[in-house]
Amino acid sequence: MKKVIAFLTAALMLFGLAACGSEKTKTETDASDITAGETTLQSQEETTLAEKEEAEEKSFSFKETVVADKDAYSIKVTKLNPDAKAGYEVKLELVNKDEKKLNFYLEAVFVNGVQAEVFFGEDVPAGKTANTSFYVEKEIFEKNGMKEFNSVEMNFSVNDAENWNADPIAVEGAVIYPYGEKYGESYKRESLPSDIVLIDNDIVKMTVIGWEKDTYGDFRLTFYMENRSDSKEYRYVVESCAVNGVQTGCINGYDVSAGKVSFGEFSVIDESLKENGITEFTDIRLDIGVIEAESWEADYVARDSVNIYPEGIDKAVKYEREAKAADVVLADNDYATVIAEGFDSQGADFATLKLYFINKTDKALTFSIDSASINDIMLDPFYAQEVGAGNMRFSKVQWEKSMLTDAEITAVEVIDFSLRAYESDSYNDVFTQECQLRP
Repeated sequence: MKKVIAFLTAALMLFGLAACGSEKTKTETDASDITAGETTLQSQEETTLAEKEEAEEKSFSFKETVVADKDAYSIKVTKLNPDAKAGYEVKLELVNKDEKKLNFYLEAVFVNGVQAEVFFGEDVPAGKTANTSFYVEKEIFEKNGMKEFNSVEMNFSVNDAENWNADPIAVEGAVIYPYGEKYGESYKRESLPSDIVLIDNDIVKMTVIGWEKDTYGDFRLTFYMENRSDSKEYRYVVESCAVNGVQTGCINGYDVSAGKVSFGEFSVIDESLKENGITEFTDIRLDIGVIEAESWEADYVARDSVNIYPEGIDKAVKYEREAKAADVVLADNDYATVIAEGFDSQGADFATLKLYFINKTDKALTFSIDSASINDIMLDPFYAQEVGAGNMRFSKVQWEKSMLTDAEITAVEVIDFSLRAYESDSYNDVFTQECQLRP
């Protein structure tokens, strides 16, 4: 019996110890959980505090910045106004301490390392001060994710205003950090699947990064241009543009400094498209090239022709012109078709001959009108028109009404001229056609 009691007593003691051990473990676990929770909460509070401090720390703060202060002149940035209606405003104080008139010319502006298109120049008479401003258009930067101008770099040349053939007296520059230098990191763009690379080599790159049709029905392309050279400025040029096979009069060009990048926009604005019922842009052909900005005689570093299909290549439509009763075919051969669509002598300032061209060759052709006469009186309209390889084009030949008045022509009875076609690059003649029209 004693053995049984002893055994039960021992069992109860062991159960009690086990229970105590279990309770202690539970207590320790709960304390650990509390400690971990406190640590997580503290970490979150620290992160939120750091973000808040960073947001508070990054505030717009600008002090007057002296770009240059020399014996003959000084350049000072007196204010930055990000909210000006005309764009991001940079106010300047330009002081001419010299005895001759000076010109202060803005050579280039870079926002977050991206070159901006700004045109500014100011003549300041001897001994005078000019308080003026230049503006940076913000829209194209904002469209590409640059909501703030964290750095504004500007380069000025100082010139003799009376002698533009002379070299600049000096070139001055400065970089301003409106939020502090720690936020002045340069913009870096990530490539997107929708990008269309037009040119890409060791020196330059040109990419279409977007397009849209604006409220006026005109089509606008956005380019991203990279200059990989460490010493030369390059000019990126849209040499010609055709919409659905019809060439427009739109050309454009942007200069990009060595080692820099830039955005650019190209708008297809040509009233002849709308006049002839072309309102949908299904096939846009661009002839593009890149040359040294300072030397037009230098060879191209890149040149190409590219088609862009905004709605997909399967929806691309080539324009087909319907024949009209008033058409007069001036030339139709293996190289080109040229049609006179009509003559209008009732304009306020001009008498106008409308022409339509089809270039059937694989080279750009230029068409000129020579030895032109109206009613047997020689009247030169000084006309030439280029039509790209395989393109169509609408064009107008115009005589000033004052020319007709001086020649005492009151009614146009007959127009005679030589229509010459030649290769645009080589100037080699392709054909010449004698033409006569009786409006």
